[in-house]
Order: sequence, then C-alpha cells, then structure tokens
Amino acid sequence: METGMGIGFGGFPSPSYPPPPTYPQAPTTSTTSRGRGGGRGRPGVHPQGGRGGGPTPATATAAAPLVPASLKPLKRDDLLEVTYSLAPIFGNNSGVTVALNLHFKNRTSKTIHQISLKLEESSEIVAADQQLSFSVLPPKKELAGFARHSWTQRLLVTDIVKPEKLVAKIVYVMKEDLKKKKEEKEEEKKEEEKKEEEKGEDEGKKEEEKESEEGAVNPEKKEGEGQEEEKKEDKEDEKEGTEKTKEAVNRELAFNLYTYPSTFVVGQRFDKNKFYGLIRAEAKHTVVHNVSRTTIGQVVSTIRGHFGLFVIEQDPTKASLYGTTVQNNHVVFLVKINPETNRGQGQRSKDAMKDIAVAIKSDSPDLALNLKEELTRLEGLSLSS
Repeated sequence: METGMGIGFGGFPSPSYPPPPTYPQAPTTSTTSRGRGGGRGRPGVHPQGGRGGGPTPATATAAAPLVPASLKPLKRDDLLEVTYSLAPIFGNNSGVTVALNLHFKNRTSKTIHQISLKLEESSEIVAADQQLSFSVLPPKKELAGFARHSWTQRLLVTDIVKPEKLVAKIVYVMKEDLKKKKEEKEEEKKEEEKKEEEKGEDEGKKEEEKESEEGAVNPEKKEGEGQEEEKKEDKEDEKEGTEKTKEAVNRELAFNLYTYPSTFVVGQRFDKNKFYGLIRAEAKHTVVHNVSRTTIGQVVSTIRGHFGLFVIEQDPTKASLYGTTVQNNHVVFLVKINPETNRGQGQRSKDAMKDIAVAIKSDSPDLALNLKEELTRLEGLSLSS
C-alpha cells in the first residue's frame, strides 16, 4: 500500500501513487506538532506573517487558527490500527529532519507483546541516525487491549522539492500468538524427545557397556563436564527457540509513504522584497494552472489549507498567497479570474462560478513545477490543465 504523506494531505496521490486509505480516522488525544488549517501538523506560525514587514493580510482572509495536527490513516488490520503525522523540525543544505509521529491503537481485547518499525534498504527516506530497525514499545512494556500508544522517530529527507519515498513495515507480535506458539513448540519438543529416547535406548546401552569396559580416568570430572555442556546447549536451544517462535508469529503491516514539497512550506516570515520580486519574476520561474468553474474564495481556501500559505490580498477577482520552505525557498500563488475563458460574462460577484487561473512563482523553478503537480491532483476542486 502506498500513501501520500504530505501533512494534512487528505487523499492526494501523485499520478503513479495509489490513493491513501479512506477508512474513517480514529479519534485521538495524542499530542503532536501544531499547524494551520487542513491538519497540516507544521510547527506553529504567527498568523500575521512574522517578521519582515510588507502588506498586512486581508482581515476577511486571516489565516485559520492553529489547531492540533490531524493524524492521517497509514495502515491497519483486524488487530492493529496505525495513523501518522509528519512535521519538519529543521533543515539545511544537506536535507531536512522531520518527525514521523505514529499512533498505534490496539483494536482488540488481546495484548500486543511487541511492536517495531523496520525501514527497507530501498527506502529513499532514511532515519536520522541511519538505523533500520526500531523498537516502538519501551522495554518490558506491552500494549494492552484497546490501548493506544504514540511514538516518534526522526527521519532525514534529502530533497524537498520532489516526492521522496519511505519504504518500511510495522512488525508486531500478539501475546496470545506467542503463548500458543510456545506451547506448540513445547509439545513438539516433548514428542521429539520421546522419539529420540525410544530410538537411542539401545544405542545408549551399548555405549554404556563400552564405557564401562574402557573405564573412566576421572568419572566425577567427566560427569560434571557433561552436565555443564548439557546446560549450555539447553540455554542456546531455548534462546534460539524463542527467537524462532517470535519470527513465526510476526504480523506485518508494510507501507510506502511519500513526502511532497508542500510538507515543507511554512509561513513564518514575510519578505516584502522577495514577494514583489517573485511577482515580477521571469517566465521561467512561473507555472500556470487553470481551475474550472469555481470561485476565488473556494480556490484560495483550498490552497491556503493544503499548502499552509498566507493570504496577502484577496478580492472577488484576484488573490495572492505567500510562503517559504524550511530551506528558505520563497513561493507565491497568484489567483485570478481567467480573462480568456470568462470574457463577456460581466459577473464580478465573489460567489460567481468562474474559470480561475493559478500562477505559482518561486525562486526555485523545480519547486514551482512540483507544487503545480500537487495542485493538479488536489481534491475538492474541479481542475483542468
């Protein structure tokens, strides 16, 4: 199963990525990062655009209040349900560290003995400490029936302007399965021992007769060494048997998650010079997308909620939104009624259904292009390139 992983994505896949699951999200009291509308789960930002001066956002289109991050469906089966959120922590030229917040819910009255996260070597996204396997539950702790558990792991995303994939699986062991398997192993061992005893009875007698005839130089020492060796073998067999038992009852939830550029867009600072510079930017820094039969208000609301941008200006015919990435790339969305397709209609009400043109400008052309790819597949709008 493959899931779009931008925070608060809803069901927003890339063309080659299957859509995320649509089963209802379980309620949660887990405390995670905070973000703006759409459940993006980003670190909190000032609703007026932070430092840097410049135009004041329109009062009627002020940013949505900060709310706790929504947990998105990741994977589930009949026994365990897993939801997640993803929040950037900090970034530099070598990549961005993000917090993957996983929330586990035991869906049964049975006890889960062990949970671990295992990253595949093929994963583009890696752990910040380069490990591949992590224990989710604390030592000697179990997840009781219908209980919940939250856990966070830092990951490293090396390229934020294009989708990157996390390939991993959640491995867990039910206590009941482990107990049942151990009982089966014990029964099998008893049967094998019984057969071995019956089979080796005659051979043992012959060996004893042979040893008796040959004699023993130090029978007590030989007997002690034999007992120690036997204990050592028993311990090794027990350890090996326990590991094999756990492997035999492992349950797996394999998944792929994708990070998208919008995951790393934040609105912490408003840079007036950058904003106006991008508005006047050359064509190579601009991509345009057309939205069919909707309103300026609907388009602005959806873009703001999904991309976490500030609304700088909005009226019935146009709007501008601004944001930056954690690596200090700047982005401007310019939304306006398409004059070509709406020519002669003469309707300027903000509630009028129009064809809308969205221009995305950035000091990173690749970022602008990939943000457009996200926009073309965003749910909630009728879109046409």
